Amino acid sequence: MAKSRQPFSASDKRFATPVLGHKSALAVAIALISSGAAHWAAAQEDSPLWDCQAIDGNWACEAKPNPESYQRPQRSNVFLGGSKGPAGSADATSVRSYHPLDWVNQEQLSEEQRQKLSPGCCGAFVEPMREDEEAQLDPDNAPLRLSADSTEAMQETSATLEGDVKMIQGYRQLEADRAMVDRGTSTAELDGNIRLREPGVLIKGDAMDMDMDTGEAKVHNAQYVLHQQGIHGSAGQISRLQDKTLEMTEASYSQCEPEDPSWLLQGARVHIDPKTEVGTARDIVLRVKGVPVFYTPYLQFPVGDKRKSGLLFPSISSGDSGGIDLAVPYYLNLAPNYDMTLTPRYINDRGFMLETELRHLNQYFETEADIAYLAKDEGGNDRDNQRLVNEGIISEGQASPYLDEDRWLVGVEQKGRGQSWYSRIDYTQVSDRDYLRDLDTASLSLNSVSDLRQLALAGYRLDNWDVSVKAEKFQTIVNGLESPYKQLPTIRAIGNYQWGDFSAELLNEYSRFDHSDKDRNNNRIIGDRARLDYRLSWDQQWAWGYIRPMIGARALSYQLDDINLKDGINESPNAAAAMAGFDSTIYFERQGNLFGKNYKQTFEPRLFYFYSDHADQDEFYNLTLGGADIDFDTSDATVGYSQLFRTSRFVGADRIDDANQLSLGLTSRFINQRSGEEWLRISLGQIFYFEDRLVSLNGEFGDLSNSEELRQQLTAQLSSSNIAERISARRQLDRLERQIGDQSEYAFLLSGSLSQTLRYGLDLTWRQYDDRLERGNAYIRYMDDEARVFNLSYRYDRNYGQLDSNDFNNNGISNELLDNDIEQADVSFIWPVSDSWSLIGRGNYDVTNSRELETLAGFEYNSCCYRIRLVGRRWIDNFLATQGTLVDQQVQEDSGIFFEIQLKGLGGTGKRLSSILKDAIYGYQQREEMFGN
Repeated sequence: MAKSRQPFSASDKRFATPVLGHKSALAVAIALISSGAAHWAAAQEDSPLWDCQAIDGNWACEAKPNPESYQRPQRSNVFLGGSKGPAGSADATSVRSYHPLDWVNQEQLSEEQRQKLSPGCCGAFVEPMREDEEAQLDPDNAPLRLSADSTEAMQETSATLEGDVKMIQGYRQLEADRAMVDRGTSTAELDGNIRLREPGVLIKGDAMDMDMDTGEAKVHNAQYVLHQQGIHGSAGQISRLQDKTLEMTEASYSQCEPEDPSWLLQGARVHIDPKTEVGTARDIVLRVKGVPVFYTPYLQFPVGDKRKSGLLFPSISSGDSGGIDLAVPYYLNLAPNYDMTLTPRYINDRGFMLETELRHLNQYFETEADIAYLAKDEGGNDRDNQRLVNEGIISEGQASPYLDEDRWLVGVEQKGRGQSWYSRIDYTQVSDRDYLRDLDTASLSLNSVSDLRQLALAGYRLDNWDVSVKAEKFQTIVNGLESPYKQLPTIRAIGNYQWGDFSAELLNEYSRFDHSDKDRNNNRIIGDRARLDYRLSWDQQWAWGYIRPMIGARALSYQLDDINLKDGINESPNAAAAMAGFDSTIYFERQGNLFGKNYKQTFEPRLFYFYSDHADQDEFYNLTLGGADIDFDTSDATVGYSQLFRTSRFVGADRIDDANQLSLGLTSRFINQRSGEEWLRISLGQIFYFEDRLVSLNGEFGDLSNSEELRQQLTAQLSSSNIAERISARRQLDRLERQIGDQSEYAFLLSGSLSQTLRYGLDLTWRQYDDRLERGNAYIRYMDDEARVFNLSYRYDRNYGQLDSNDFNNNGISNELLDNDIEQADVSFIWPVSDSWSLIGRGNYDVTNSRELETLAGFEYNSCCYRIRLVGRRWIDNFLATQGTLVDQQVQEDSGIFFEIQLKGLGGTGKRLSSILKDAIYGYQQREEMFGN
């Protein structure tokens, strides 16, 4: 959810942005334009003129045949697209315009400017640069220079300037064909080709009126440009009133090319109050290709950094189970530090629902809450389910299990932090197991989530201690999958002391484990666990390597509830053991040259010896009539290169290892000496065991006294004609080898980058005792500065086969062994085929079961002012998967069409389709951050 950030601001992209609520949109355009125009009147009051002087708020001009004046400045040099105009080529400080609104076509831009263009843009608004000494001065601190072809005094109170009138005051410039100043009425009128410039702003108009006493100003028949934002528009009149409020009539706003804007926002009347930083607009119309598509009679929007309530763009999609899905968000800016987004949502085959997002931020807490509610689900209309009903495989009730039921979601995430304390809440709960699948339009990764976390944590940090208390449980949302234990609570105190190169780590932990099925599952064990893990280490480092010896001790103690335990069981079993380790590495380096590029090669052997006494844990096993063991949160660790150097072969805290082993790892790296880029890293390692490991998760092999005989028996059973016996023998033999094998699996790791745009990686685990690949992952990832993204990956995890005794896969064969390995190939890309068009695609294929896991294909059209995405998607639906595994042949496919449009400068639909693409295509989020606008 939200990341830690400063107090809310409109520039925070995570905040919802109303259609007319963007800080760089119409509101700010009006504010900059009007305030800039009117500032000329205010500036007259305290700035010296060339041949006029302001006294007591009125103009006093002296008409002389040969007036005393400032030296006329040289025209400033002009920079655009890499070419400079000649110095002193004109008679006044000004800039040359290559287009009425400073628009420059792409082919006329410099290479540097073209690189900065957003994808699909055919040009940019380029502001001519002044290079004179006063170009960067604040107008309030700069003299006002004035020039014209002719100056004429009219009676005693007025003066007229004719022909190429120019007023320069610091970075502000004003040009007109004619200007008349009337001291008697304290007014000024400018006519013909009005051009007002400030950094990043250009205003044009036919005429301009100013009242120098009140500060009121009007620009008639105006056009404006905000260069950096790429914004332009027009207004019948821009007015700055006496109370410094601003008004525009018949205003328009766009971020498209000026010659043919694809969309245009128009308002009959716009009022802005700079004091409250709030604007109001009436009769707002959004036109796309000249066709009105949105209208609101009244709208409020923020000016400056304030957010403001408003309508967001709707989201629309279509899927198999729900039909058309339309969501229309409305953003409510309730206060500077909290807001809310309400999203009424209509799903054609399920009904109306409401989604609410609330966010709050203060000095100590950052909170986000999500609430969604669907009253009386209409059941959906899944064609795949209906087909299964017609074939008699499922019932009508199974096809629509939530018909007429209320469905909901509640989610809260909060992070708290004070000077010494911290806290966290991560809570998600849904009404039923299929809520996310049916109503969240989730990606495949979210669709395969098995448990929703419900966590609350608070902690306090002292100089050398970190004390925390945690409560945690999970909601399981996959049919047939066992829920994890609740930890209510876990209390932890971690001490950390440093004395030079020596350090001590002191872990103390108490946990209470409970489970919802303890009263109906007579194999469920519940109780308390306390554990200690104390370590003292010495870290000695040199340029050529390091050594890190360590000694320590670990202890476990339980207080079990007597529920479900067999008679005579010790309810307070415990274990403790001492341990020691020695970690060391030496760095070797040599220089080389490959294809004319200098590189550094390293060779880094690493040795890690670990010893732990055997602690008798027989009292942890076989505690119930069903033979259950103490196992609250523990499993065997998978082997990978980084796992070779762990001090435990378990994940979790319910076992204390017995170990006498040496881990050997060899790493070599090739590094570009100029850039520091790592071309190649290759690592190979293995663990060598000097003794059998007596401690296991279930203690099934006892003291291993007959391990060799058992190994021979299990090996023989692998050739049995009985499939179930073969599967059982394979499982047992693998567990036995973990305890008596002389070596671990080989772990191989390879990674690097061929360039700044192309990365690759390979991770393999090879089981030595039967010469089989245990698991493997390979990938290639490409992303360049042309917004091209391409990913190719392959994944393999060896699993045990599954017995099909009922012809589950409908192939006419019963009692067969089904392959249950995870073997998947994945390709994804976003690839521009022109300046504006990009192809989007992903194919995630299940090689084991010969089917698609997810396929999506579509396109993106990107221009300066809008972006469109249309994607079709087909993905696995695990609604009827009984074990949460894709070998289940009743797993179905869902399909849908997703559409997104973003009018740049206003907002976009963004949320749903972008969430899918973020999960489906590696590098999508980074591409959006770099090229999305």
